Amino acid sequence: MALSDLKDLIKDTPISQIIGTYIKLSIRGNHIEGLCPFHPDKKPSLIVNDTKKLFMCFACQTGGDAITFVQKFKGVGFIDALKELAQVVGVQFSQYEEEKKKNPKREMARKILSRAIKIYRKTKPTKVYADFLKNRNLDKETCDDFSLGLAPKNSVISGYLGSLPEGEEKKMALQIAEEIGIIKNDRTYYDTFRDRIMFPIWDRFGHIQGFTSRALYDHQKAKYMNSVGSFIFDKKNLLYGFHLAKTEISKRDAVIVCEGNMDLIALHKFGFTNAIAIMGLGLGERSLSVLKNLTHNFYLGLDNDDAGIMAAQRINHLLMLGGIIPKYLDFAPHKDPDEYLENEGALKFSELMEGAPALLDVLIEKAMPEKIPTLMDRKLEVLKSAFSLLAPLGNILPASERILSMAKRLGLKSDPVQINQAFASYLADHPEDREHHSITKIQSPKEFPKPNIRPNQEIMTRGERLFIQEIIQNPEYLTHDKVGEMLDLVGHNEVSLLVSRLKKVYFEIDEGEFPTMVMALINSGELSLSLREVAGAALYRYQPMEIKDEIKSQVFSDIKGKILEDRLMEQKKMLKLEIENCLEEKTLEPLMQKLLGIEKELKTLKLS
Repeated sequence: MALSDLKDLIKDTPISQIIGTYIKLSIRGNHIEGLCPFHPDKKPSLIVNDTKKLFMCFACQTGGDAITFVQKFKGVGFIDALKELAQVVGVQFSQYEEEKKKNPKREMARKILSRAIKIYRKTKPTKVYADFLKNRNLDKETCDDFSLGLAPKNSVISGYLGSLPEGEEKKMALQIAEEIGIIKNDRTYYDTFRDRIMFPIWDRFGHIQGFTSRALYDHQKAKYMNSVGSFIFDKKNLLYGFHLAKTEISKRDAVIVCEGNMDLIALHKFGFTNAIAIMGLGLGERSLSVLKNLTHNFYLGLDNDDAGIMAAQRINHLLMLGGIIPKYLDFAPHKDPDEYLENEGALKFSELMEGAPALLDVLIEKAMPEKIPTLMDRKLEVLKSAFSLLAPLGNILPASERILSMAKRLGLKSDPVQINQAFASYLADHPEDREHHSITKIQSPKEFPKPNIRPNQEIMTRGERLFIQEIIQNPEYLTHDKVGEMLDLVGHNEVSLLVSRLKKVYFEIDEGEFPTMVMALINSGELSLSLREVAGAALYRYQPMEIKDEIKSQVFSDIKGKILEDRLMEQKKMLKLEIENCLEEKTLEPLMQKLLGIEKELKTLKLS
């Protein structure tokens, strides 16, 4: 994983979820707010905006992205903040450190797989392949979005690798291609995938990892065939389509989980672009952790066969262990999302989602006998079966409410406290019902860490801060001819370089791209923490509008006055120190004259 991938993962995680691990946040109206840890705050003045991916304190004017928050809160540098955040979003920072060393095997594997995509896509469609696309309503746009291609009956990948110039690189390419399973060797090299429709599989960052293939003919032994498990292809920790869906999952605060390539493609084609597909019938803990970072609203849309229902129950169990109760999409009489959408359409699918019950409630309903038993022991047995279903949640309110509801339906007269105590005893006696490998869970801790704020070195003057704020809040100011004059006046080199860079790029991009570009600069680690705070706070207030030249001139004049005033105040401060330490009368007089001169300039500035 490259550093940019880690930054993308942090950016894809709601900033409120990250900041909520350090301070207590609450929702008030349309805002998420909390007490600002960067100044004595009694009334919540820190606002967190998941859409903008920024935080802003309107009292102390501190703002920025998640990295800026952690860097300032923990009092650490940029890389240490990334290490901290890697833990928060559930990945190993060592993955990035290893990637920095450039793994030649991984680089070669990706090069081979990327070339394979191009070869499969350029292969002339056969009639069978063309008929498949037509019958499944796969248009060119969809094929392009998912890079669908055709593996012909001849060994094109082996042929390509065999045509490379003789040498160590060719030897390595053939060795890696065989290891990742795209070719095989039986006295001679031949392709693993032949006469197959090829679905490239990417990781969550959009790096090619391998393929799923579908047979074109009935006589072929395996209908579906994946790349073999290898150092680059780990099926249980891959989510098909996630790199395309992650933004929509975050935006819609919901994810649809299906199990097939064609199901996923159908969902995206019909507008449900917050859908992902598991590889096989399992969901790895790393994949689950990544999804939970984006949303806690899961819709399980797996196939209606026994294998699909079993897989849904396994995923349901894992999610409940993390306190999430997923919804269940029942496609009957259709077998899967693809068939349902083709027959019923997108509107019906939306209605299905709106009315979807929790899978837990479906399972509880199945546990209820059609006829309520009259024997007390039998009633208690039924209730105990519900204990088993609810155990992964633990003794929390959603579990307790369901138990009491079921007890009432069974006609049990026991006191609710006794029933809850019975469930608590069951949990203590059956720890295996809650056993699982650790799953990273981002949530507000019971005790929040104390901020470790370093003394803030004021490296920018008030005028320079104001200059940056006005430019970022409304980049229209960059079009004024006084910007050059202001740059000559600014004494801080980093401020001058940032504004010069913004000015140059502003004329090369669309107006709508400006916030993204500033956010990229904030994320890059190139800027000092103090400058990132100012830029982040300004970006939070970003509001482009047309401004008349005379207003721009006035604003720049005001900023110029502030910068000059700041400069004179700094000179005055230094002069006073010299005067305090002056021991000779003859040296004191010229210093006093200088001080009087500065006082006069300050007075003139204030009157102008």
